[in-house]
Amino acid sequence: PKLNSEMTILTGGKGKRLMPITKNTPKALVKINGKPILEQIILKAKKEGIEKFNLITFHMHSKIVKYFGNGTKLDVKIQYYKENLPLGTAGGLSLLKLKKSKTMIITNCDILTNINYSDIIRYHHANKNKLTLASRFYKLDNPYGVIKIDKTNKVIGIDEKPSENNLISAGIYVIDTSVFLSDANCIYK
Repeated sequence: PKLNSEMTILTGGKGKRLMPITKNTPKALVKINGKPILEQIILKAKKEGIEKFNLITFHMHSKIVKYFGNGTKLDVKIQYYKENLPLGTAGGLSLLKLKKSKTMIITNCDILTNINYSDIIRYHHANKNKLTLASRFYKLDNPYGVIKIDKTNKVIGIDEKPSENNLISAGIYVIDTSVFLSDANCIYK
């Protein structure tokens, strides 16, 4: 079933944490199980009914364009928006040429997930959200004892190897693009 949504994929990062793999390959084209991460994201979304993709690029833009072209080889439509300088996660969204409000999924180019995009879109609409963030809990175990001190630097206790459970962004968002079109928000003009 076709979803009445499009997907914007943020592909402009340099992939510094993946060096040296990303020295000559954009992060979006790093292969996992023989296929670029970005291609896997697009094919999963296509299988779930998404046919239009916006790729916001920067680093190694031409390699991404050369690989995907206009999307014909994957039977989807791809439009590119190239940053002239890195604008950050949300900055590149200002390049989109939005004319009317619609629901859009935004994801980072390195997020391989089993999340069902139609489920998150249904959740978004059912809750009348303008923005829905996919998230998960992440447990961080500190291997050290944490010393607690007061204002005078007197030790008042030791928390031995504490764990922290934090709600983190999963790098997938559903947004009503009206938030970009609104003068009050001034995100997009």
